[in-house]
Amino acid sequence: EAHEAIGWHIKSVMGSDIVPLAGPVTVCITAYGAPPYDADNYLKTLLDSLVIAGVLKDDGYKYLPELRIKVRKSDRASARVEVHILPFEGVL
Repeated sequence: EAHEAIGWHIKSVMGSDIVPLAGPVTVCITAYGAPPYDADNYLKTLLDSLVIAGVLKDDGYKYLPELRIKVRKSDRASARVEVHILPFEGVL
């Protein structure tokens, strides 16, 4: 499936010494794609991929209480997803 392939790609880019972030964290996602696009499809696949890659321990509320997603129009050649993971600064 796509999330497994993306997870393995993340591992290959980051190396084998990935230590899962203990959390809680805020994940900020900006997805650039050609319409039509579906923001929740980006989100589910990407979060599952980050867990499979070992970047996030889990994508449940305990570890990931805040998500921010932006979807931006771009041509196919510029399609990409940018992810920033920050320490969560709110109150659980």
